[in-house]
Amino acid sequence: MAGTLLPEDPERLGDYWLSGRLGSGGQGVVYEAYDGRGRRVAVKVLHGDAAADPELRERFGREAAAARRVASFCTAPVIAAELDGPRPYIVSEYVEGRSLRRAVQEGQVFAGDGLHRLATAIATALTAIHDAGVVHRDLKPDNVLLGPDGPRVIDFGVARTLEMSLTSTGLVAGTPTYMAPEVFTGQRAGPAADVFAWGGIVLFAATGEDPFRAESLGGVMHRVLSADPDLSVLPASLRPLVGAALVKDPAARPSARDLLMALISGGSPVDTGRLLAEGSRAARAVHAEGEPDPALGVLAEDAYDALGPAGRDLVPQVFLRLVAVGPEGELTTRRAGEDELPPGSGEVLRMFAYVLSRTDGEVGLARPALLRAWPRLRAWLSDEWDGLPVHAEIRLRARQWAAGGRRQADLLQGGRLDAAVGWAATGRRRLALNALEREFLDASAALTRRRAHRRRLLTAALAVLLALSLAGGGLAAYQGSRIAEQRDQISAQRDRANGREAALRAGTLRTTDPTAAMLLSVAAWRLDGGSEARSSLMAAYEQPEVAAFRPPGGGLRALSRDGRTVVTVSDDEIRLYDVRNRRLVRRIPLPGPRSEPLLGVALSPSGRSVAVITTARAMVWDLGTGRIRAQLAVPGARSDGEIEFADDESKVVVLEDLNGFVWDLANGRTYGRTQGREEGSGWPGDLPAVPRSGRFAALLDPLTGTLDVRRMPGQERDPRFRGVCPGKLGAVAFSRDGALMACGGRQITLVSATTGRRVTEAGDDWPWAESGANEPANAIDAGLRFSADGRYLAGFADRSIRVWRVRDHRQVFGYRAEDDVVDVRLDPDGHTLRYLLEEAVVSVDIRPRAGSPVCRAGSSARG
Repeated sequence: MAGTLLPEDPERLGDYWLSGRLGSGGQGVVYEAYDGRGRRVAVKVLHGDAAADPELRERFGREAAAARRVASFCTAPVIAAELDGPRPYIVSEYVEGRSLRRAVQEGQVFAGDGLHRLATAIATALTAIHDAGVVHRDLKPDNVLLGPDGPRVIDFGVARTLEMSLTSTGLVAGTPTYMAPEVFTGQRAGPAADVFAWGGIVLFAATGEDPFRAESLGGVMHRVLSADPDLSVLPASLRPLVGAALVKDPAARPSARDLLMALISGGSPVDTGRLLAEGSRAARAVHAEGEPDPALGVLAEDAYDALGPAGRDLVPQVFLRLVAVGPEGELTTRRAGEDELPPGSGEVLRMFAYVLSRTDGEVGLARPALLRAWPRLRAWLSDEWDGLPVHAEIRLRARQWAAGGRRQADLLQGGRLDAAVGWAATGRRRLALNALEREFLDASAALTRRRAHRRRLLTAALAVLLALSLAGGGLAAYQGSRIAEQRDQISAQRDRANGREAALRAGTLRTTDPTAAMLLSVAAWRLDGGSEARSSLMAAYEQPEVAAFRPPGGGLRALSRDGRTVVTVSDDEIRLYDVRNRRLVRRIPLPGPRSEPLLGVALSPSGRSVAVITTARAMVWDLGTGRIRAQLAVPGARSDGEIEFADDESKVVVLEDLNGFVWDLANGRTYGRTQGREEGSGWPGDLPAVPRSGRFAALLDPLTGTLDVRRMPGQERDPRFRGVCPGKLGAVAFSRDGALMACGGRQITLVSATTGRRVTEAGDDWPWAESGANEPANAIDAGLRFSADGRYLAGFADRSIRVWRVRDHRQVFGYRAEDDVVDVRLDPDGHTLRYLLEEAVVSVDIRPRAGSPVCRAGSSARG
């Protein structure tokens, strides 16, 4: 866990926000940091005085160049580097874990297979380093980190490429107890020196002691040059390899590749690429014991979850007061007085003490990177960004007004007051005004009203005087009254404009924030009783949307079968949220960096497993253990890969290169998968539908839209279903009990999954698409979903959603979303439907409501 930043540390370097110090040495400081997307990184920065040293800058650039040449097998790859600025820095992947030295000092024991895998991991890293023509030159237990996906070798601070001179120049580069003998005698320090250090590290892991430790540098040199350490503690498989690595003659030592080959294959010839892959695979089994090293956003989310509902409501109000918009429109931090925070903030400050600093009655961010590391805070900042400068002016002017004795001269007037009141009424989402700021705005508005009234009185008085003194006084009185009327008209026009703006804003929030939309509709009606406000108020009464939830952060999303849980998968973790309570209920970190893009995610019917597909593989995680349950290579997935669980939970359906197939998790077999990329050897089309019995799969021909049902495991066509669903189809689904199959195009057809015959008791006329509407078969996204009890069937096609009662085929709900629908689920409560958009889950009430319109965008039609 990173230590806190010091006063002289910057808040950010380029696009990277700093969280804390990971370490400091003679050359520079290493920080934990986060980029604009919240990715955790390590940033190494030269000291201020060191940055002015041309030779040190050159060495620093050499480190960056050397690290970039190394393949990321058991190493921490370099992501970016800035070498020309006033403070040169290198950005590398953050390895979440302790160093090998710290792990051993805290009691972790390496022996047997565990020691063998550790030795393999470090040999893998050395092979990758040397294969790139680089020598590390400072390999030691401190530079081996035990990450969640295995050990990683870090810190190329004294690394050199083989083209550079590697002879001594009077300075000893490296750590003495792990230096090879030739380094002390002025000979060339090449790859063999790293191999010597490898032997010492393996011996350290087995014994807990540095192998050549002595009281002084001279003593260390003497032991390295003349002593042979006791290797009896090592297992027989490692003893000869470590002994060969520690011989005094560098020419007699094996290469890192020879070591890795002996560790992986017992010495049998294997190409380097396979060696590195096998070494990385073995390394994943090595883990650090003890407490994990959670990311800053994870710690913040845990603190947020630990608060009660009232405390959670205060969190955005506290943190949004700790930021500001700089003169160039950039995000900055600020310190806020504790008296500025809302009442009851003490619990929030205590819960977030790790990321906050409190001194002299002020609060600030101790870890500025939280602004990027915490997805929830990033979303709050995005919501309030346009209003932050407006609130900053209200805050500053209110404090000046209070400090100056609340003089009228310090109040807001004119356009600035209009902007402030407009933002406070309709523009803010998360940030609430405190008592002083409300009093300041109220006083400013009252002053404006009093001045307007005085001007009207003065105008009337002048008109009377003019009437008495001038023959043409009647005209002057008329002009005075016209001025007053114009003032009133301007005030009324402003109210109507604010009312129309509130009504317009309410219309845009119906699916993203239904509660705010209702409140804005009421405010619009109070400000302006015109037709727009009246329509907005009626829309609020009639709107079916009852809630909208936006899971924080990016990644892919999927709904559970009951619609009550949404799973999100990003590059570094899986998250499960309770949609009804908007709470994070489970988080599973994903191991290592992911080079292949994510394509799809699905939650199993029971909610106990999550399936993910990338451009290279499909994986299933067990949510109980947090480990991968099964994985399958899918090199043909490319950009169109999809994945879904079958109703039979032991099976997963996968789309790979326009080839939908079934993957049986119980035995690892696949059904309907294209073999050897031969045309016609697989099941073409979309994701197959598999009933709870798991005995057959229903798929749609991608060209004709006709139904094709295949038995499993034989994969032959089932003749019972031939021609049972007419026309071009867009979706097929099975009821939860597996008794019924629904297939839909322009019409919905119900079929018995047992006999293959149509279910016709209630008649055949069951339209899905209305006359003139796009057929579901031609939609980009379309699907059918049975309710848990089988009483209702929901269908969606692009933005259209319909719900029918199965027993009489009657449509009970119709709706058009504001964007393309990804998925739809019916809640077991019988009256809630949830649909998934790209970034939100929207809950709608499908029960009839008196006076509702037929159908409109973002609303419903109920039968």
